[in-house]
Amino acid sequence: MEPMTPEDISQQTIPQQLQKQIYEQYLQAVDLNEMLFSSLPHPAMLIRGRDKVIVAANKIALEMGAKVGGHCWREFRKTQFISQKDKDVIAKYRDIVPAQLGIGCTFCLGDECLSESPKQKTTVDAFGKTWDIFWIRVNDDIYLHHCIDITEHKQMENALSKSHECLSTVLDSLDSAVYVADFKSYEILFVNKYIRDIFGDIEGRTCWQTIQIGQKGPCPFCTNDRLVSDTGISTGLYQWEFQNTVTGRWYVSFRQTCVTLARTRH
Repeated sequence: MEPMTPEDISQQTIPQQLQKQIYEQYLQAVDLNEMLFSSLPHPAMLIRGRDKVIVAANKIALEMGAKVGGHCWREFRKTQFISQKDKDVIAKYRDIVPAQLGIGCTFCLGDECLSESPKQKTTVDAFGKTWDIFWIRVNDDIYLHHCIDITEHKQMENALSKSHECLSTVLDSLDSAVYVADFKSYEILFVNKYIRDIFGDIEGRTCWQTIQIGQKGPCPFCTNDRLVSDTGISTGLYQWEFQNTVTGRWYVSFRQTCVTLARTRH
């Protein structure tokens, strides 16, 4: 959309002084929008949906190769994410690619953004990083396209997942019953192989309904009240002996406000 000019406003039946005020407010709004757009801390572009041409781009997008007037899939994405079929079409037409051919990245959701939900999102690995990519409808033919680098977050997520797998492997190798339960709801959050072999897959269920039998509520012998002080501070490791109502066996239990560890007495 072309910017308004004073002449555009003067064609309206509006007093001259008011015309001037309206135009100044309009320019202020344009400056504010440009400032907000440019201040985004990640690459952002306004894309024309019918031909995937970049209408505007902030500084970061320009530094990454975006070119106003160029195609987003060509200048910004370096044609790395279009199909081989589209590459063959580009080779045929060279620089002038008809809009009706619908060239675009294989993961592009720009068309869906304009025709379906006004906000679309996906995650893509590109240029050695992982990105959350968004398409947000501005009007019937323009959408905001921006990308957020989540590489560090993904790396931390993967490291946490590997750490959890390692811990689970260690706990599954123990000849002891280990489980983690929510302190207030009694929901079982984790069990090791020792418990699964006896009680089955009971994660997500209530401890007093699965690890014990004949209980109509939290076990009367539950020691949760001894695991924290009146001020909610952990009292440390608590040891006690009990007989499980399912197996009939006696256990020495070591409990703390994060992990419950029970070991069979022979």
